[in-house]
Amino acid sequence: MILKGAELSMQYREVDGDNESYSESSMNYISSIHFSGSSGKSTVKCIAFLNEVMSQQIEGLTYRSYYFDRVQSFKRSLSRWLALRLYQVFRYAATGKTYHFMLVNMSIKFGSITSEEEVADRLTAIRRDMTQTMKDFIESDIIENYTIENVKDKDGVIVDYKYEIHPTERFCEEVLNLNKQHRTRIAKATAALEELTLDEDSEKL
Repeated sequence: MILKGAELSMQYREVDGDNESYSESSMNYISSIHFSGSSGKSTVKCIAFLNEVMSQQIEGLTYRSYYFDRVQSFKRSLSRWLALRLYQVFRYAATGKTYHFMLVNMSIKFGSITSEEEVADRLTAIRRDMTQTMKDFIESDIIENYTIENVKDKDGVIVDYKYEIHPTERFCEEVLNLNKQHRTRIAKATAALEELTLDEDSEKL
């Protein structure tokens, strides 16, 4: 029962006029668990109901797979989090294609800072953390290399950094395989739904 004590954490932005704030919420992956059968016997069945968010993602086929062992191999939490994100959002990874992100925005999503107001005091620290994560990705054959572009305000002060990463051939092949698996799941789900619809129509007749 790995998911029994696990929690799904979410961070979302709230905008009210000119005011912007960030909030966090968490919930258990499993909303309820039911057992049937005699205790201690092999015939005992466990029925677990996922929370509403995960249920909607699975039913809508929006949840995407990733390479669990690869992601969990990193010691740094930022590396694990960003590796998972790359598998899920860099869906069209290919040799020669790049993926870019802004450091501040990514750090807010990760949770190392809560808003852009903290950037002045934390920019050096979050860049240092990202540098270590980029090294992790190069060593683990996820990216070939990366570039950094300074983002300055009107006074010429650096307020952010734009990262552009170049995926490795291995990572591109992994994403390609995940895309194939995703299409297969969609095809099977669509076929099952069509079959169910036909059965229901037959019963009505």
